[in-house]
Amino acid sequence: MNLTAPTTGPTAGIVVFGDRNMPLNSSFTFNGGSSQVFTGAVYAPKGAVKFAGGANNANGCTQLVANTVTFTGNSNFAINCAGKGTTPLGTSLTRLVE
Repeated sequence: MNLTAPTTGPTAGIVVFGDRNMPLNSSFTFNGGSSQVFTGAVYAPKGAVKFAGGANNANGCTQLVANTVTFTGNSNFAINCAGKGTTPLGTSLTRLVE
């Protein structure tokens, strides 16, 4: 699976959008393995997002907004988002908030 967000327009930079009114901890599970690539923001503010099966986004741009996140296996993320239509989420410093 290789999904790329549009770079212009009202949904620029958003590759997966979860409704803001969805029930808390709605499940989003991505088991695409090493061929799974998301270029853009996965926006699921109330979602319980799970990445498994060696999801490899290490050479692209993946931003993630979720209520909870679970990584299983060798899942990778990168934030090289120049020219991808996404809005920077702050510094390149990664933070875990509990």
